[in-house]
Amino acid sequence: MWFLFGLGAGFLNALISAFSKKAVESVDPYFIPLAQALLSLPVFAVAVLATGLTAPTALFWPALIGSGIINALAAILTMKALKIGDLSLTIPYLAFTPLFLALTSRLMLNESISAGGFIGILMITTGSLSLQWTKGGTLKDTFRNFAKNRASQLALLVAFLYSISTNLDKIGILHSNAIVYPAMIYAFQALIFLPIVIWRKKTTKANVKKNLKYLLPIGPISAIMLLLYSAAIASAMVAYVIALKRTVVLWSVLIGCFAFNEKNVLPKLAGAAAMVFGVLLIAMG
Repeated sequence: MWFLFGLGAGFLNALISAFSKKAVESVDPYFIPLAQALLSLPVFAVAVLATGLTAPTALFWPALIGSGIINALAAILTMKALKIGDLSLTIPYLAFTPLFLALTSRLMLNESISAGGFIGILMITTGSLSLQWTKGGTLKDTFRNFAKNRASQLALLVAFLYSISTNLDKIGILHSNAIVYPAMIYAFQALIFLPIVIWRKKTTKANVKKNLKYLLPIGPISAIMLLLYSAAIASAMVAYVIALKRTVVLWSVLIGCFAFNEKNVLPKLAGAAAMVFGVLLIAMG
């Protein structure tokens, strides 16, 4: 069942990125994570009432605080990347998270993947280069494109941050449960972003009202996505679950091409498919 939960989380993550991409065009990037957190809480409240509370153990709190801070920083960087870059050139770099997890999960959770995962690493690298390929360009041009693409660079940094917070998430879930922990993560995120948004004073009622059709779905979708992700990670290795969740790469390229009319479709699609295949090879390796 965790396999299906991981795949579902990947698809919903792509929808969240698409709605965020539209909203961030005219809404303060710091407001979107706040709306995401606040609007998700009613869904979590229903889930907690339906299943009951579980008293967390001592390790729950440092995991929550650590992951909450890292995820808040990752959310800010993701919004900035989406604001300045194509969806299909930004989200695919999150496929590097399992690569980083090969190291961080070993250090933090003593989880490891086999040497066969090196083939997957090569596929991810090749796919990422394809994302920056332009017609008639050379390999040197591809590296130059990445060096100039700030959005892709930010997304790669986010992938690394997630490779740390994901391990903390598993610790937090194991020391509470798969409903209480994600609910607390978003509550913590709301506490982080609320004073920032108030202090910045860059979000107007007119902007929010104009973008309600993009902002309102983010909360419930995020809650369901995080519940699926938490249920999967509670019963499987972190790298396996994140590998499935990173099918967001393929969905994001498709959404970027068809919903946002982003160009250079075929190399992006081929690159994203290669990255997803590499991620799955790492998970199975």
